[in-house]
Amino acid sequence: MTVTADAPSRRTLAPPAFVAPLGETFVVASAAELEAIAADWSDLEATAPGATLFQSYGWARAIFDFEAARGNEGFTPVIVTLRRRGRLVAVLPLERIDGRFR
Repeated sequence: MTVTADAPSRRTLAPPAFVAPLGETFVVASAAELEAIAADWSDLEATAPGATLFQSYGWARAIFDFEAARGNEGFTPVIVTLRRRGRLVAVLPLERIDGRFR
């Protein structure tokens, strides 16, 4: 969150990472940010024909929880979201891996 300069007590969400011609993108990189889009992601799943388990919010959440439980400090999620007129229309869950190839 960022605090506006004209009203220090009023909090606003950070601006999107990029405003694309098709909508606004944002990179989810924390469990709290993931939790914040849970309902929208679940709604998107329900309306996406052909969606698979591996594209689901539940799968992404399970990966977050698994990596946290095993203490993997090198886990770096990169989940890119696309919103159009405020509605979540696309999610691309990825993980950045530094170091050697596996």
